[in-house]
Amino acid sequence: MCIRIKSWSAKHLFFAGRLTLVSSVLMALQNYWAQIMILPKSIFKVVNGICRSFLWKGTTDSSVPGKVAWNTVCKSKKEGGLGLTNLRMWNIATMGKHDYSPKSDDSWYWRAICQIKDLMKQHITENQLMAISKYSIKKAYLKLMGPAPVQYRTTAVWGRLGQPKHRFIIWLALLGRLNTKDRLMKICVTTDNTCLLCGIAIEDHKHLFSGCPFSERCWHQIGLWLGIRCTRNLPELVNWLHKRSVTKFRKEVIYAVVMCTVYHIWKERNNALWNGQVCKVDKWASPLEKLGCKVAC
Repeated sequence: MCIRIKSWSAKHLFFAGRLTLVSSVLMALQNYWAQIMILPKSIFKVVNGICRSFLWKGTTDSSVPGKVAWNTVCKSKKEGGLGLTNLRMWNIATMGKHDYSPKSDDSWYWRAICQIKDLMKQHITENQLMAISKYSIKKAYLKLMGPAPVQYRTTAVWGRLGQPKHRFIIWLALLGRLNTKDRLMKICVTTDNTCLLCGIAIEDHKHLFSGCPFSERCWHQIGLWLGIRCTRNLPELVNWLHKRSVTKFRKEVIYAVVMCTVYHIWKERNNALWNGQVCKVDKWASPLEKLGCKVAC
């Protein structure tokens, strides 16, 4: 795993690219071994640490906490997570397919495998386990993870028309986990929490994406083009769009535009931080309108 990550680290991948590699490569390696043997808890701790470090920092040994708790990251996308696998629960689900009564002279390892059913009953009831007529690892895993409320904002975040990097940024923005100045000030990274785009108010998620004069101009221009009023803060806007009665395709186009707008506001904020420059709204809004018109047609 570490050798693979070192080769990837040189490519300066964005969050969305690292997420794809964690899900399709690093997690897949552990899923294979999880179907063969009972893995110790120490292995899960090390593997989760490596995956977490690569996802947030692009390295294998970062001790900096992630932006979002790992338990949240391992939730399904419908439940507000990133859809990564909870390796511990997956290991239990894969080993639970063995339903045998071990003999007294069997090895301790085989007895441990056969007792996985008892371990599963700590997380799900026996009736739920019996309800799975033909044992399915996926169904058992979902039962072990337990039910969770579906988040309305997931439709906006994971729409099929959105770009991966836009999806990741709006996911963090809706959770309030971007490194805005108010958050950086709380962990003593900076002593100044003034907004970089307007220089007036405190830079938090609500101000940056809805209250800042720069973001207000962005939403006003995008709202005129889409024919909607974007005067709400970001969570309220996503909730309003979710309830709006329009065709599915039009709603996905609007979601894609909202994701792109949030991404560019955050991009301009970072441009102001590192380069001391802020582009005009028309410079990125006009190409966005042209692209949206092509998609809508």
